[in-house]
Amino acid sequence: MMHKDVSKLWKLKLNYKFAGEAGNENIGKLREELSNVKLEMSAQNEMIKENLIKKNAIKELEFTLTYLETELVMVKDYSKINKETISNLEEKLSIVRLQLKEAKNSYEKRTNVIKELEAKFKEATGNLLERK
Repeated sequence: MMHKDVSKLWKLKLNYKFAGEAGNENIGKLREELSNVKLEMSAQNEMIKENLIKKNAIKELEFTLTYLETELVMVKDYSKINKETISNLEEKLSIVRLQLKEAKNSYEKRTNVIKELEAKFKEATGNLLERK
C-alpha cells in the first residue's frame, strides 16, 4: 500500500516538473493537487501509526483477558478461596472485556476512515492523470 502511494507521488512530481517545463497553464492546479495528495498521505501515515498503537493495545488487552480468564478458572478450582475474590476477578474480567470491545470498535472505525481516505486519494490521482 505505501509503495503504491510513493509511486503515485513520484508520478505526480514528474508530471508537475514536465508541466512546468512545458509551460502548462495548470501549474497552480497541479501544485494544489500535489499538496492535497501530500496532506492525504501524511494523514494516512498518522492513522496507520495510530492503528498500530491501537492494535498493540488490543493485543495487550487480549493477553490480559486470557490471563484473567485463566486466573479465574484456577481460583474457581480451589473451593476454599473466598467468594469475594472470585467476584472481584469476574468484575475485573468484565471491565477488560468491555475495554477490548471498545478498542476493537475504535480500530474498525479507524480502518473505515483509512479506506475512505484511500478512495479519495485514488480519485484525486485519477483526476490528475485525466488532466494530464
